[in-house]
Amino acid sequence: MAGFALCGVPIMKRYTFHNEMLPSAATATKVFEDPVQRRSKLVRRIFLLCLIGLSAWLWFFVKDLGVWSPISYLELGQEVPYQVENVVTLEHQHSASHDHVVQTQAPTSEASETCRPFEQPVFSAMAESASTPRLYAHLPIAYEWAHLSLADECARPSVLVPEWITLEVEKNILSVSLASDDTRLAVTEYVAETERATSLLPVVSLNISGIPDHFVDLLVEKNSKAAIIASLAETLTALSAQGACLDFNTLKVNDMQRLAPFWSELTTQFRTNGLVSCIVLNPEQTLWQQPDLIQDFDQVILKMFQIPWVGSAPMPLASDQWFEKTLSQAVKGIEPERLVVALGNFAVDWTSGTALPETLSYSAAVQRIGEAEAEVLFSPRTSNSFSRFTDSEGTLHKIWMLDAASAHNQLAVVRQLGLANVAVWSMGQEDPGLWKVLAGELETKEALSSQLAMVDLQNYVDYTGQGAFLRVKAEANVGFRQTSFDLASGRLIEQTYTTIPTPYSVERYGKPEATKLVLTFDDGPHPEYTKDILDILRDTNTPGSFFVLGQSVMNAPDLLNRIVDEGHEVGAHSFSHPRMDKISDTRLELEFSLLDRIVAGVSGRGSLLYREPFLRSGGPISGARVASLMEAQQRGYIISGMDIGPVTV
Repeated sequence: MAGFALCGVPIMKRYTFHNEMLPSAATATKVFEDPVQRRSKLVRRIFLLCLIGLSAWLWFFVKDLGVWSPISYLELGQEVPYQVENVVTLEHQHSASHDHVVQTQAPTSEASETCRPFEQPVFSAMAESASTPRLYAHLPIAYEWAHLSLADECARPSVLVPEWITLEVEKNILSVSLASDDTRLAVTEYVAETERATSLLPVVSLNISGIPDHFVDLLVEKNSKAAIIASLAETLTALSAQGACLDFNTLKVNDMQRLAPFWSELTTQFRTNGLVSCIVLNPEQTLWQQPDLIQDFDQVILKMFQIPWVGSAPMPLASDQWFEKTLSQAVKGIEPERLVVALGNFAVDWTSGTALPETLSYSAAVQRIGEAEAEVLFSPRTSNSFSRFTDSEGTLHKIWMLDAASAHNQLAVVRQLGLANVAVWSMGQEDPGLWKVLAGELETKEALSSQLAMVDLQNYVDYTGQGAFLRVKAEANVGFRQTSFDLASGRLIEQTYTTIPTPYSVERYGKPEATKLVLTFDDGPHPEYTKDILDILRDTNTPGSFFVLGQSVMNAPDLLNRIVDEGHEVGAHSFSHPRMDKISDTRLELEFSLLDRIVAGVSGRGSLLYREPFLRSGGPISGARVASLMEAQQRGYIISGMDIGPVTV
């Protein structure tokens, strides 16, 4: 049968042609078929790159979790478990003679090449002696940053002497007053955690109000004397201390002489209780020249420096001649194994128009000198450093200073006299190079000079102004000095600063009127406690400021909106509450950026206020903590500290 035709082309033939060209089910190619695996390889590569990127991001974020705050896994109000290791005790034996001095155990780990233990004998004669050199360190309560020196790799005191105990009179009754737990915490933790055998001999001082004679009367009266000695022994036992050092230098010499019965009974009772008795004496007091009065004390700490008083002329604080003469006299009346030589390391500033000279730390003194663009000069005849300048207000300053250079030459005298025990008086005031001198006596002079070259004031922060808000005014700068030694005597004869070191400088501002108080709340919002706080603030019509955590906002976003809606201030407190000076730059960036985005996403607002986690009341006392504040300041934050706090709910 003939087929139909269209325009001369057979229709059936055309359809037959197309049918032949169409693929069959067997030969058809799938749309997503990838016969050479190119597409699947590309997908796998993209997935692998994404996985690597995500892993890297997570690693940078969590690599600092070692400093993660307990707040992230503890409920508010829950106590953090705290364990204290057993404190290594001072072993001493008592006998009729004074060979019952303090003995410390040997360190548990070997010292580094640059920081040898102070206990290592310097002379062969001392190596053969039964007396082991001991390094004491005085920690004054007035210098809150004093304990930071213990972090120095060369700071290895075997006996700590913190100012913790005060005798007071109230309603005609003597009592023992102990420094607060917070004040003692840093030293207590150091003793518990350090690998070195470290002992505690807290200072016992007098808080004299009224007539000193009455105070002395109570100390020698039979009943009150026995009660106060028993109370002291009980307090020392509770502190796990090995004894105490009595510093009664606020009394006159005749009053201290009247205390002979008190000294005798105290040392006897201490000996019975296995406690070490120690007395601290000023060189101006003649008590150290009266061995009969102090013969019962196990240790005698003699301050080998002079403290200028009202009307005194500028002078070296411990000239070589005075130091050697005074110490030689002391050795005649006090057995070498009982005597502890306290080396001063501080400065005194005599200013025109002021009768009383000002005692300064080494760091504060060199800062003043640097600000005046003056020089630090060294007197080889006295081994003391000094400076003279006029400040911007036209006031004349004359500064004398004891530093690492003076300590080096004084130690030579100490060793020549056969003395083993030395004290740093005081921590928080010292030239950072002092620890290099104490630990480097066996080093060559070239090595010691190299170690003293760099001067870093990281353990001191200069503050000006008043208020809870903080502004970093100036960064710290490392200083450099050159030292020279006499080859014959080994004495340090020259010290020149090529660059004066400067510490961080922080301004406090925003002090409110005396009748005004600002309430601030950190670490929220918390689903339970923040709600209760907001209810109280609403009912009392009281405004507040809330420094929030990003992770807390994620758990309670509605509370952040309520804080804003009810007119309270919102400040930043990081995302996860880490120690900001202990984390990496990447983690630090994430802490700020994540918090900013979360707060803005929830409330639609940003924040200009910032309070750093674990911020100390009054501001940081170490350079590392100020450096982390600078990161926030450079991001445009207004840094808020606190005057009182923190208070744990």
